[in-house]
Amino acid sequence: MLRVEAKALADLKIEKAAFEGERRKVEAGLGPVRYLATLLGADNEAILRWFILVVALARPGRGPFAAGGFVSAMRGGAAAPPCRTP
Repeated sequence: MLRVEAKALADLKIEKAAFEGERRKVEAGLGPVRYLATLLGADNEAILRWFILVVALARPGRGPFAAGGFVSAMRGGAAAPPCRTP
């Protein structure tokens, strides 16, 4: 019975290590967002939303209405159809 419990514990430790590794990757990716949030005194989610909006508007070849789907999605509405540019 002790072997079964030891194996279960080892499996749980392996699973925990995998989750910790994934968490560290996500935290590393959010580093610049956290820095801006701290610098501006805002929360991470608000800074991330603004960043996405700025990037969507700054894309070359797209007008300001191309970000309508992003804004709608952030507000919880239905996504706008894709903008077709000639």
